[in-house]
Amino acid sequence: MKSILISFMTMALVGALIGGGVYAYFSSIETSTDNAFAAGTLNLVPSTSGTGPVGKYTVTAGGDGVNGKVVFTNLAPGDSGSITWTLYNDGSLAGTFTIASTVVFSDVDANEPENAVTDPHANDGGGNGDFDEFVGVTLQRGVGADQASAEAAFVYI
Repeated sequence: MKSILISFMTMALVGALIGGGVYAYFSSIETSTDNAFAAGTLNLVPSTSGTGPVGKYTVTAGGDGVNGKVVFTNLAPGDSGSITWTLYNDGSLAGTFTIASTVVFSDVDANEPENAVTDPHANDGGGNGDFDEFVGVTLQRGVGADQASAEAAFVYI
């Protein structure tokens, strides 16, 4: 019994020495002073402005963290206007902005009230009043140190 106890204690001591050696091999403590880690920011800020038919649209300006929007009401053939959404990066990191658009509805045969318009200039769609035929989207890209210089350097895409 005494030899079993001595053998068990010897195995425990050897195991502890091996465990301590492995721990010492895989651990290290180093000190370093005057180091700093910093992260930049990517802050996309929108602004919205525009002109359009009087009383038929409202522009809600965007801001930091708030999307701008434009709401149209009671548009009629011949109404026109221009809405501008400006997005700029107010952060310290460069980023890539991607935009995609898809027409999701076409009312070719659904409702043709524009056929009742007698003014030849108010119905330039040949009787086909699909909204997407008359809405144009222009993308411009400007690069600058601030918003004003980026807008001054706009290039059509």
